Parts: sequence; C-alpha cells; structure tokens
Amino acid sequence: MSGDYSNTINAYTKAIELDPKLAIAYFNRGYAFGKLGNSRKEIEDYNKAIELDPKDAMAYNNRGAAFGELNYDKQEIEDYNKAIELDPKLAIAYNNRGAAFGRLGNSKQEIEDLNTAIELDPKLAAAYKNRSVALGRLGNSRQEMEDYNKAIELDPKNAIAYFNRGYAFGKLGNSRQEIEDYNKAIELDPKNARAYVNRGLALSRLGNSKQEMEDYNKAIELDPKLAAAYVNRGAAFGRLGNSKQEIEDLNTAIELDPKIAMAYFNRGVALGRLGNHRQEMEDYNKAIELDTKLARAYLNRGVAFGRLGNSKQEIEDYNKAIELDPKDARAYVNRGAAFGRLGNSRQEMEDLNKAIKLDPKDAMAYNNRGGPIIN
Repeated sequence: MSGDYSNTINAYTKAIELDPKLAIAYFNRGYAFGKLGNSRKEIEDYNKAIELDPKDAMAYNNRGAAFGELNYDKQEIEDYNKAIELDPKLAIAYNNRGAAFGRLGNSKQEIEDLNTAIELDPKLAAAYKNRSVALGRLGNSRQEMEDYNKAIELDPKNAIAYFNRGYAFGKLGNSRQEIEDYNKAIELDPKNARAYVNRGLALSRLGNSKQEMEDYNKAIELDPKLAAAYVNRGAAFGRLGNSKQEIEDLNTAIELDPKIAMAYFNRGVALGRLGNHRQEMEDYNKAIELDTKLARAYLNRGVAFGRLGNSKQEIEDYNKAIELDPKDARAYVNRGAAFGRLGNSRQEMEDLNKAIKLDPKDAMAYNNRGGPIIN
C-alpha cells in the first residue's frame, strides 16, 4: 500500500508542477503523505491547499488531524473549529474534534461533538467507535457496547473497533468473547502488538499459559519497545515459577517506561519471594507513588511492613487497600491478623467475619477466626 501512495504522490507532484495553483493537487498529496505517516509534509501541503482555497473545510479538518498526530492540540482544535465554521454539517469534523476533546479530558464536549457527528451522519462508524470509548471511561458499559456493535456493523473491517470491544468484554468478565474480538482484530491487523498483549491477558484468565506466553512473545517481536508486553510476560513467568526471567522482563519494562506502576508492583512481588525485602518495599513505594489507587500495592506493602514489625504502618496500608477495594477479603484477613497481634480481639474478629462474608471459601479467614490452640 505504501508503494501505491508513493506513486500517487509522484502524480500529484507532476500536477503541481504543471499548475502550481491547483489546490486539489496539494490537498490530495497531503492526504497521501498522511497515509504514509509523514504528518509534517502532510501539513505543508494542506497549508498550501488552504492558501489557494481558504474555504475548503475538509482541508482544515485534515490538517487538524495531522496536527493531532504531532500532539499539537491547540492547532488541531482550531482547525476543526474552522472546518465546522465553514461547513456546520461536516460530520467528520465533529467526530475528530470530539476525539481531540476526549484526549484533553473534556468528556462532556467530547460526547456532545460525537452525538452531533452521529446525528449528521448516522453511518459514520468512527463516531460510534469514539463515543463508545468515551462512554466506557464514564462507566456506561451498556451504551459503550451498543456503540461498538454499531461501529462494527457499519465497518466490519475496523480492527480498532474489534480491539476496543474486546477490551470492553474483558471489563465485563467475558473472556471468551473478549478473545474472539482480539482474534478478529489480529486477523484484520496482524501487526497490532497491543492486541496480542491483551489477548494474552485474556488467555491467562482462562488458564491457557502456553498460548498466553506465545502472544506476549509475538507482541515483543512486533514491538520490542512495548513495555506492557514485558510487564505481562514477566508476570506470566512468575506464575510459572521462573523468577529470574520474571525479574528480567520487569526490569526491561521499567527501563522502557519508568511510569508503569504495575511493573514496580510485580517486581516487588517477585523480589519478596526471593527474600529481597528492602528492594521489595522500594518497589511498592514507587508503584504507589505512580498509582495512588493501586489497592494491591497497599495490601502487599502492608504485608511487608508486618514482616518488619511495623504494625501501625501495616494497618494504615490495609485501611487504604480496603478503602480502594472494599471487596478484597484478603485485606480484611491481613488486617484482622495485625489487630490480633496488637491484642485488639474485637476488631480482629470483625475483620475476619467480614472476610468470610466476602469469600466464604477463604480457609485462612476461618483458621484465624478459630484462634490458636492452647495445650
């Protein structure tokens, strides 16, 4: 396909040589440059097209999209505004502006623009896809899924729509449907490394360790700098008992992206298993610094504090873990044990009762509630 666009660029260049004022030739060449991923050349050609035809709404729209590829948010929004001013019925401009607002965290304006895009063009698959992403962020799972279904109905070859719907199925706990959608996304776009990572995660939830590992390997082959693939492969190695490879992968993930909280968390777990409790604690601290809502990091750090005899900090971390995830039975079991060591039997029993209510199959909760046997 890149060869095709290279040939068309040659043709548009010839047209421009013959008629340097032919705006449509600059527009078309800019579009071709965009398809080749050359956003700067794309913008140069749209600049010229707009200079020659200042009322071309689509040229502003497309230049806005090119600015977006370069993360020039201000110019991007300004171009979509101008496109809409010139053509208030240009659905794609509302779609693109909505997506831009979403990236800037303005969900209200994002959804308003996407609603307008769909109203203007009910067959614009991209608008449904983008709105579903926005609705997912807002927790509206039902409407999110409906929009993905509609996007796929309108554009059955849209790999990203399958990818996103797969992710939505995963959030709903439907791993089998999730995998089916990732399968389709990969069929349509076999070079999407992220789809292999996500499918690997879904396979892990179904206990398919062999296929899971193959997917992470493929993701890394396609994108050796994809930190998430190393994080997840490291965790998979950990579950298989291969701590050496686990830590190597997590080190690589952190080197590639020092801001992934789960990489530090998982490495902390691995180091704890190996008895390196000082580094374990440092990793939990870093994970919490990066993601203050990572309940498991507080839970595990609480355990680490308990091993160090720091019951006060241990309980504080369990409190935070429970605040963030009130349904985690293990946090109540651990906090109950900490209260027990401090002689607070009433609070210990309350926590153990709560743990059993949340997970009636938690053997440790029953064991602790039974108390020590005195001969």
